Amino acid sequence: MKVLDVILTAVKILGDENLYSYLIDENSSLSGYQNDSELLLIAYNQAIISLSMYFPLSFSETLLPTSGTVKYEKFTFNPYKILSVTPKNACSKFKVLPTEILTDSEITVEYNYFVESQDYEDKFPYENGVVNSTTISYGIISEYLLYKGRYDESVAYNDKFVTSLKNLANYKKKKKIKSREWF
Repeated sequence: MKVLDVILTAVKILGDENLYSYLIDENSSLSGYQNDSELLLIAYNQAIISLSMYFPLSFSETLLPTSGTVKYEKFTFNPYKILSVTPKNACSKFKVLPTEILTDSEITVEYNYFVESQDYEDKFPYENGVVNSTTISYGIISEYLLYKGRYDESVAYNDKFVTSLKNLANYKKKKKIKSREWF
């Protein structure tokens, strides 16, 4: 699923048929919607940051040190939380610092990261089914309506977004309790 697909779901929920037609290039005479399409992309990027606070994205990669350090700028994504560091040699030592990891051997690092700003053709990072497109659509609509000055509607969609995120987070954390055996 692409970012455009997620934004199209948001526009369907919003009910703006002209904006939907403009986004899928059905009606090029609607050039007045270019600003709205840019606002939707900004709104998407804001909503995805909010989403990643509830459902952090994680990545694991193996890196080689340069001059005894592995700088965070060498990582595929920009990390905000290091979850684990595993050296290749069990006896190797490492130290995690705010901008780098000091080590003398190859390490495997697992970390959380925020999504960089995305465009319409980029891949939706929560494609694995943790979050459905309706949930993120509420966040997109909330941000979009805020930019458009429709504050009351924005608050209503933000409430839907936060409630949906909390429900998904609680559902993810629920654990089954074994049933009792009665004699």
